[in-house]
Amino acid sequence: MSEFDFDKEVATAQLEAAGWGMDAFNHGNPFESHFLYVRDYRNDHTRLFTIKQSDFEVINLPLHMTPELLAGVVADLMLSAADGKLNVKDEKRIVPGLVGYAKATETYRSWRRVSAIDERLHLVINIYPHHGHVGFLRPLILRTPNIVLTAAEVLMYSAQVRDIDERKHPEWFGR
Repeated sequence: MSEFDFDKEVATAQLEAAGWGMDAFNHGNPFESHFLYVRDYRNDHTRLFTIKQSDFEVINLPLHMTPELLAGVVADLMLSAADGKLNVKDEKRIVPGLVGYAKATETYRSWRRVSAIDERLHLVINIYPHHGHVGFLRPLILRTPNIVLTAAEVLMYSAQVRDIDERKHPEWFGR
């Protein structure tokens, strides 16, 4: 008989109620996690990543990587993840890559200036097709008291922002 893991059971219940699979959760307590949602419009793949808030805080932007380079790394890793082709090395790079990218954005810095120190981050990253399979990343942060956004909410907010972006920045979409 296996040992009961309360944190895992709570996480499973929270994520299932929000329309996410347990494979999206990699920390024991959703109440202490930040949530990163990636909507890849190149292949219609949406994925949730979680990271313990204290772990998020200690990951720094690598000095040798520009925000543009981090965006390219994230875009490439997300294509591999959607195809089920992430190797062990890449799996270990994906969350630090997402965190490094997030911290490099003005969106994150603006949020950090107005957010409470213990406020849970809900970062949605839209990846738009750009020059073939190269992705253009567009971050947005949603401020909500919810523990986790539902899959339907992420799709809705992501689509709303994409619609606005297509009108305001048609060059991002090759128009």
